[in-house]
Amino acid sequence: MSRYEQGNYDGAIASFSLAIRQNPRLEPAYFWLALCYYAKGQYSNTVNSLSLDIGLAPRSAQAYFWRAKAHYRLRDYPAAIADYNRTIALAPTDEVAYVNRGLALEKTGNQTDAIADYTSAIALKPGDEVAYVDRGSARQRAGDVKGALADYNRAIVLAPRDEVAYFNRGYIDEVQGNFPAALADYNRAIALNSGDTLAYYNRGLARVGLKDGRGAIADFSTYIKRVPTDGDGYLRRGLAYTMVKDNKDARADLRQAAALYQKAGNQTGLQQAQAALARLPK
Repeated sequence: MSRYEQGNYDGAIASFSLAIRQNPRLEPAYFWLALCYYAKGQYSNTVNSLSLDIGLAPRSAQAYFWRAKAHYRLRDYPAAIADYNRTIALAPTDEVAYVNRGLALEKTGNQTDAIADYTSAIALKPGDEVAYVDRGSARQRAGDVKGALADYNRAIVLAPRDEVAYFNRGYIDEVQGNFPAALADYNRAIALNSGDTLAYYNRGLARVGLKDGRGAIADFSTYIKRVPTDGDGYLRRGLAYTMVKDNKDARADLRQAAALYQKAGNQTGLQQAQAALARLPK
């Protein structure tokens, strides 16, 4: 255990493996061996070790829980859901299991049951802002914008430093045309996490909506610096340049966008870039 707690996972794997060889029915050794594999990102080995653990302790809720997490990492979402089902049957008050099953259900496109799971998690732990953010995301995908906004608002009350809630709420405001509110939320998201590259792109879009061409150019420039192979950044900055009558830089960006879209086989983007180029003064 000490090696695991110290982060010496290779050493811990050696110790737990030796213990299993000495006593193949030593159930806890399989569980801790699995957690070592999980910490190292070896999810198939995690599943195998936990399956052996479950064979010895078929009512171990934590074994099913961690095997579900490993299945999720392996993108085997039906298997993850099945293991979370078993976890919840054995430990019906485990709110994290409901949240995690909700995430797996979303991956299969089942927004309705995912929302139900997040709601169960919130009932068990009303102060869990993560469950509100996750339920908000699921509601947003299901078209329940009002419900999504309510969840993001509640998440922000519970955790004023949750940048994901600000970002998601900003996106809804932007889509609805409420650009001042979107800008405020993106500002907050970026202040909390300046590494959120997409927040700069979306804030640029909000600034376009506010007719702030210079501000939009600055945000799209940050996005391009971080993602130089994405034609969308160049397209949007090119259009922003037209807002400030800088046709030279607009033309350069739109040509770069067209080249990147062509390389990526993105015909829709290519057509947008070409149409924008055609609208520029000769």
